[in-house]
Amino acid sequence: MSSNVRREDYAGSRICGKCHGDIARKWTNSPMHRMTRAVAGARVDAPFDGRPFRFMGDTATPEMLRGARFVRLDSAREGKTLYRVTKVIGGRYREDYAGVRVDEKDPGAAAGGDDRILPITWLRFSNEWRYKGYSVMNPERNGLVTGPVWRTTCIFCHNTVPSLVTMYDELHGPGGPKYQGSASFVLPSTLMPRFRITDPHRLGTAIRGEVELLGGEISASEPQALLAEAMQATRRSFGEAQLVETGIGCEACHGGSREHAESPTHVRTSFAVRSDFMQVTAPDGRRPSRASDMNRACAKCHTVLFSGYRYTWEGGERFEHPGGSNVNSGEARDFMLGHCSNELSCASCHDPHAEDPRARLEELTGPKGQALCTSCHRKYSSPLELERHTHHLASGPGSACVACHMPRKNMGLAYALTRYHRIGSPTDPERVLRDRPMECALCHPTKTTEFLVSTAETWYKKRFDRRRLRGLYGADFTGPAWLATLRHGKPHEQATAIGMLGEQRVAAALPDLVEQLDNSIVLVRFFARGAIEQISGEKLELDMGRPGPELVAAGRAWLERRSGPPSKAVSE
Repeated sequence: MSSNVRREDYAGSRICGKCHGDIARKWTNSPMHRMTRAVAGARVDAPFDGRPFRFMGDTATPEMLRGARFVRLDSAREGKTLYRVTKVIGGRYREDYAGVRVDEKDPGAAAGGDDRILPITWLRFSNEWRYKGYSVMNPERNGLVTGPVWRTTCIFCHNTVPSLVTMYDELHGPGGPKYQGSASFVLPSTLMPRFRITDPHRLGTAIRGEVELLGGEISASEPQALLAEAMQATRRSFGEAQLVETGIGCEACHGGSREHAESPTHVRTSFAVRSDFMQVTAPDGRRPSRASDMNRACAKCHTVLFSGYRYTWEGGERFEHPGGSNVNSGEARDFMLGHCSNELSCASCHDPHAEDPRARLEELTGPKGQALCTSCHRKYSSPLELERHTHHLASGPGSACVACHMPRKNMGLAYALTRYHRIGSPTDPERVLRDRPMECALCHPTKTTEFLVSTAETWYKKRFDRRRLRGLYGADFTGPAWLATLRHGKPHEQATAIGMLGEQRVAAALPDLVEQLDNSIVLVRFFARGAIEQISGEKLELDMGRPGPELVAAGRAWLERRSGPPSKAVSE
């Protein structure tokens, strides 16, 4: 039987270029393909020029020594240490680094120990250093400290490995050991693809082969115990030597393609799992659609819920009935939570082989995006029917499908809001009654929550529980939705309001935005700084490595210099 999940099923990306030259060239230059690269010969934008980055009294100094890149740490927790950079991770919005600790007296000598994630990241979009880890919803840190071991954390999503190795947890089911391939996404059972073992003996043979490559062996024979041992062995020993290839190769998405490369006219590549010992079906047991198979492949990595932050959209919590993610990189999982993922794939909107130009994505807010949606929802091809549905001009931005069904409410990597990929309606009760601000406020910031809710009720013949709404917005239910969100919202909701205030240039919000420079979640502080700069048109010179209260004090002083003695923040 044809297979595309075992190590021997993989051919490597180089062979793909022989037939797919144009696609291979685009892919080779794409940020996704270059997600992980050895530092030697790699393009590095960050200035390793010896200027220190200071954070909470600690310093990290990126520098060049004998033609190689190093990061010198002087940390209260780790003391004085020197790391030689070995890998560059990312490169579209930021650069992260992995490195090995070396002896100060002989930094060029071979170093023992694992590559660790270094604690600073270079932001390409703003040309500044930042503490590594503040692109997700983390609280303030006490100082600089190296991150986890690279091979036990980043390795599977940022490189190419045999699909089987990433599926141990799904085949095992709940309760298995955590390892590099553990799925970070949690879907309701009604949406989760089903992984079924069809031949335990052949599965065992394949897994034993993988574990032998790690220098281990499997003693169990029962499938769950065998899979648990494999996960533990992978956690202990899987490293760079066991990769199919460094970086994200063609087969990271398409699956093992050796058979296709050897017989391209008889065997096609497939996003579907092909195996003689396992089967993946839709949640109802049927064969998945091609779109579903593609989305599952994307969601294995684009599924961020891995930070310690508790809250998700739709009023959910990460460990209990989680809703959608609120930061960048969870889009594929969010899309699978919606209602269109059986018919549409991620590639319906995104070019999987190259970097999406901003202009191309913006086209989806116009006729191109409408045509994609109305290929199924044909009724709304008619401008008259569209206006009846949206209550906005058919030719205006208020009638763009994505404006309401994929609102810009998530936190992007460049401190700008990005689209929430769980396709749904802004009048869905779980959104209106569990999230702030009501999504209509994203385009209508000056309207009160009461006005927006009442209008939605009139237009769409719905009723929303005022008691629950007052529980969300408090006495500010009759005030601007953004103000109530800053007062009562969770940090990710506050970030949405902050991003919207910056885009809409709401000058009255400046005092309240200054107070958000002490938000409990550091990423939200960066959004606040960005919004203040958007509204004022001025560069806010703040050392974001200082504690939150100091940032607020500096922001208040800036506001007073700019506008004279300040009035109180609206939210005080």
